[in-house]
Amino acid sequence: MTTLITAVWNCDTLRLQTPEIRLGRLSNAVKQASRLMLEAKQTAEEHVQLLFTAPEYLFTAKGSHFMDEETKERVRGGLIALSGDYPQILLMPGSIGWYKASRRAPAVLERKSFAGKVKSDQRDLTKYPPRYAASSTAKFDFSFAPLKDSIRFYEQDQSNRQEWQTESLRKFQAALDKGHHEDLRIAKNTCFALHNKAIVNRYDKVFEACDFELGMDKDLSTDDLKNPILMMPGDHSQDFTHEDVTYGVELCSDHNFAGLRHWISKTRQPTVENVDIQVVMSASTQLEQSHCVARHFVIQADSKGARVCRANDIDDNITPAKEQDGISVFRLEW
Repeated sequence: MTTLITAVWNCDTLRLQTPEIRLGRLSNAVKQASRLMLEAKQTAEEHVQLLFTAPEYLFTAKGSHFMDEETKERVRGGLIALSGDYPQILLMPGSIGWYKASRRAPAVLERKSFAGKVKSDQRDLTKYPPRYAASSTAKFDFSFAPLKDSIRFYEQDQSNRQEWQTESLRKFQAALDKGHHEDLRIAKNTCFALHNKAIVNRYDKVFEACDFELGMDKDLSTDDLKNPILMMPGDHSQDFTHEDVTYGVELCSDHNFAGLRHWISKTRQPTVENVDIQVVMSASTQLEQSHCVARHFVIQADSKGARVCRANDIDDNITPAKEQDGISVFRLEW
């Protein structure tokens, strides 16, 4: 039997301030969660896994979803250090909104140069438009969903999203052609999974969140749109195995568009037996049953207050074993 004790942090990410304040709040939350999870662990148990998760966009810049690359590196280092303080916990601390510019941040240059991966502080931005264009025109099979949803939501929104992204690409390419490289931004929404000072998985959000009725991009703020910017879809793995448990992860609109299901379909035979635990970190979304592919449990941390844990095939939520100060702890066994 496998036992997983998971802590879900109820945190309104819109109410937090600077990345430094956010990192401090996270540290306090993990400390509290560690105590509650150990209380939920039965004394005689030895091989129990512990998981902590938080909502999407836990780390953003003040007034923007996306911080500069140098700040992101400081947050990355802080998360690695925090995972070392609690080596028994697998951390999935929401996501980091950040952007790349034409010049690499000094901290990135130092880290990658040390690893022998990069030698120049200049970044080739011409490689991103073709990648963005290819991802924006990609077609996904939604035949698994109810027919009314497939027509109303997926097909129409897929077309609208392509139109939206085509305009973003046009503005970016125009600035690139004029040589205004210093104005360009490549945005990413990145989720790290960390354990004992190591990053065990990285995944970047795939589906940009657009509200077509309101004519707005929910991932990009007004400040973010002041310069030509591409919200670059990720291509890192959405699933990974840690201590014999396979996790599948999604960020907000990726769940709305069945991102994990598509990833599994692309990388192996599409069967629910590929993922033990599905973790959804969101800013404001609801779980959709046809998009849940975990073999055992689905866990959600949402910034609007949702703290959800349930068996994959049951709509009823599991009652927390412990709950205090916005942290809900669930004991899962299979």
